[in-house]
Amino acid sequence: MSAKDEKKRVMITLNNDVFEKLERLSKETGLSKSSLITLWINEQKKA
Repeated sequence: MSAKDEKKRVMITLNNDVFEKLERLSKETGLSKSSLITLWINEQKKA
């Protein structure tokens, strides 16, 4: 595994509303919660 592919585990706290939205998006898209958060962060870097 290259340094670029290394992954770190993080623990975050979300309020119930945000968590439920994240879970719903995960189920609707078939993407993991980690993938959704990663996509969002990468999109923010482009802005």
